[in-house]
Amino acid sequence: MINEYNPHLFNKYKLLFLGYKENDPLNNYLKGLESLKVTFYKDKNKIYDLENIDDYDCLIYYDDNMSVDDFNDIEKFKNVINIPIIFYNNILKEELTDRLINIGINDYIIKDQDSYKFIENKIINIANKHLVNKLLSRIINVVEDSIIIIDKEFQILYSNDSFNKLIKTSDIYDQKLINLFDQNEKRNLIKFIKNKDTTIESVINDFNGVSHFVKINKVNLHEVNKNLIVLILEDITKNKINEEINNRGENRFKVLAEISPYAIMIGNVFGFVTYVNPTFCKLTGFSEEEIIGKHFSRLQTVRGKYVKNTWSIMKQIIEGKKITDSIEFAYSKKDGSTGIGDALISLINVNGKRELIGIVRDITEPKLREEEYENLFKYSPEGIIHLDLEGNIKSINKSACLIVDKNYDELISRNIMDFENENLGRLDNIKILFEKIIYGYKIDPFEMLIDQNNKIKWLEITPSLISVHDEKLGIQIIIRDITNQKEIELKRQKYTEDLENLVEERTKQIIDGEKMATLGKISSTIAHDLKGPLQVINNSLLLIRTNPNNTNTYLSYIEEAVKHSNEMINELNMSVKEMTLKLEEITLEEIIDEASLQIKVSNNINFKKIVKTKVKLNLDKLKFVRVFNNIIKNAIEAMPDGGNLTIIVDENKDEVITKIIDTGMGMSQDKLNNLFRPFQSDKSKGMGLGLMFCKNVVDKHSGQITVDSVIGKGTTFTIKLPKYNESNLKGHEEIVKSTNDILI
Repeated sequence: MINEYNPHLFNKYKLLFLGYKENDPLNNYLKGLESLKVTFYKDKNKIYDLENIDDYDCLIYYDDNMSVDDFNDIEKFKNVINIPIIFYNNILKEELTDRLINIGINDYIIKDQDSYKFIENKIINIANKHLVNKLLSRIINVVEDSIIIIDKEFQILYSNDSFNKLIKTSDIYDQKLINLFDQNEKRNLIKFIKNKDTTIESVINDFNGVSHFVKINKVNLHEVNKNLIVLILEDITKNKINEEINNRGENRFKVLAEISPYAIMIGNVFGFVTYVNPTFCKLTGFSEEEIIGKHFSRLQTVRGKYVKNTWSIMKQIIEGKKITDSIEFAYSKKDGSTGIGDALISLINVNGKRELIGIVRDITEPKLREEEYENLFKYSPEGIIHLDLEGNIKSINKSACLIVDKNYDELISRNIMDFENENLGRLDNIKILFEKIIYGYKIDPFEMLIDQNNKIKWLEITPSLISVHDEKLGIQIIIRDITNQKEIELKRQKYTEDLENLVEERTKQIIDGEKMATLGKISSTIAHDLKGPLQVINNSLLLIRTNPNNTNTYLSYIEEAVKHSNEMINELNMSVKEMTLKLEEITLEEIIDEASLQIKVSNNINFKKIVKTKVKLNLDKLKFVRVFNNIIKNAIEAMPDGGNLTIIVDENKDEVITKIIDTGMGMSQDKLNNLFRPFQSDKSKGMGLGLMFCKNVVDKHSGQITVDSVIGKGTTFTIKLPKYNESNLKGHEEIVKSTNDILI
């Protein structure tokens, strides 16, 4: 608000004095003031000749004797000039002052009554108001915002040039502001004018029918005139369009940000966080409320030593520098654990505002794996070499240098092909091997012999392709020094060979010994078993000489002894010679019947045969007749006091199964363990080769023979023969040599 007695608002005021008197002391006082530049005219009509009348800031009109004509002149002045008028007179009556005020006089001065200082302050105050109004009028007409003054009936009383341009007309008189709004906007505008709100957004229509978004600010002039309202209208159409575009883009961005697997943080150029996506919260464990609105350097998730570097980079980006490299940093989680992140920061425009966006990728696990691999690469006792796809050595660890006895500088950046003709050993065509690896062939570890300063060294080489997501990056070669292992292996190999030779020699000695022992046992058995028949023959011959009349009787004894001796020799012969299978299609029932006919079964034995299948098998008939003959004889001999002998023939999907069951004396476990070994008989007659023969025959037919026995309850022999076997399918005679034959 302008102070009424502030002479320093403007440097100097131009004053026009009409009708002055030379002897008036006020003239001299006004001339002596530095704040006033006074122009004096005696003739009041001089005002009509002045072209620059508006350059004056105030007019003093002096008249001692006011008449009706004087009032008319003043009224004419008011129609011609736009500067304030102060009336100066000796005595001013009340009715005169009222009339002056009505025709537009700004103030009056009474001669010799008001002090000169009071007159000076009154002139400056009125001039100040005029200049301020003049200045405000100029400002109002040059500002971009539209300014209008309306009354309570929405009649437009004043508008500046910006408003006229907005509504596309300068003829605003007799126009009502309310008519420029649609029905719905009219209601909102009426409410706005009546209530205490000072700002509203609305849509105004110009005289061409085009709509404009406007922001309306209300200024009440209650102190000046309660019926007047000043409205300032800001055309926000472009802002609205941009806002809509930004909102669409922002909505799309938010949708993408909400589902992004990367953590996203947005902040203003001062470093305060304005947005974080769910992934960021999940990564750090902090909620939006704990992050948004805080300066990034004050966030608990940012590790202190990384703040300065990050802020420096952010300032460079704000200043326009392009930073394309990502920032690697450590961060803290709410639970106290730490992680490693990789952030890419850039500048974006959000609703017309510059903001910084940081896209963070959690690289904790790959970084840890990278560090673990770096440690493994660095400290591994095995040599590790990395090649690019052209075969150049890109990295090599200390162990590899030690193994090949070369320093780092001798190897790094060299091509693997360079070593083909050096003393690092000879790889048959390294180039072909290298190409195979690149094309995806798996190369098994191989050994290589190298000569280092006349010292032989064995190496194990394991090459492999390095690829990520099927993109080939290079080749890794792992080198192991296996010289010690190789020397141990060679020693072990020599020891093994020596041991094998020793074992072979000892085995030969044992076999020779076993042959001699077996031969001795056979000789002893034959001598023992033939002693009886030979004694019978010898005694019979003596009796024939002494008693010829009974020669036929004694000859029958000799014949029986010879027959028994022949059987023993045949049994031995069958056990040591090659076994020839003469196959024919026959049922087991037929074989069992023929074997039974050759055996005399006593009356105290109950013999029973149960046949559940008549499937034909390819068998050697004669040999299987002897097999069943041997087993049935053993069963009968095991029941001297009589019992039950049952033979059952059955089948399943793949086999024909025969069981010979007796209720005889049974056998001990020791006897069962040696049952199919030769010379294990406890009978007075026989060499103990019968069951061994049975097992050989069954084995050669791809079958299986087993025995179950309980002392005092009896014994069960089970023979399982396949329905189809290799011998059967060939359908011809086959000779098979027994692996269980007696070695002689």
